[in-house]
Amino acid sequence: LGSEEKFMSKMYKIILEEYMVDETVKSTMIKWAQNFGREIRLEEWEKIWAVNMKIIKSLAFKENIYKLFYRWHLTPAKIAKIYPGNPNICWKCKEETGTYFHCWWSCKIVKKIWIMVYKLIIEICGVTVEFKAEAFLLGLISKEMDYHSRCIFLNVTTAARILMARNWKKNLTPRRD
Repeated sequence: LGSEEKFMSKMYKIILEEYMVDETVKSTMIKWAQNFGREIRLEEWEKIWAVNMKIIKSLAFKENIYKLFYRWHLTPAKIAKIYPGNPNICWKCKEETGTYFHCWWSCKIVKKIWIMVYKLIIEICGVTVEFKAEAFLLGLISKEMDYHSRCIFLNVTTAARILMARNWKKNLTPRRD
């Protein structure tokens, strides 16, 4: 009787895994892929979570990763949909529509911050990383990087995102102090 129960449990697990493959793709994953202009395979998402959660020890840093992944922050575009009287223009550059991706990556003021972070990572690690949104926002690094450099990269980019979130509605010029 015991082996039959194990067999049934294994079969149920296989069926459930097969059924859930389609269910694991979330709308946020699709939106990120659209923003990045490429498909992100499920294996890449799993690697992002596995690596980020293993390397990042701080709960505040983990919270930032979750909030960013699930697009938790309210943007001018989202607020304008909820409250039609509000403008949908970016709070920082005041020129373009404040979509989630614009506020976190393509805004010219935010881009200056990311360039500064990029230069800092090169200076600290001595490793060049592609200057791409998927690397700096989600930690999806295309080339192999040693563990120490990856730890520094993920912690520095996460700290930068936390600072941006703290100053979400402010138009701050980045400084390196």
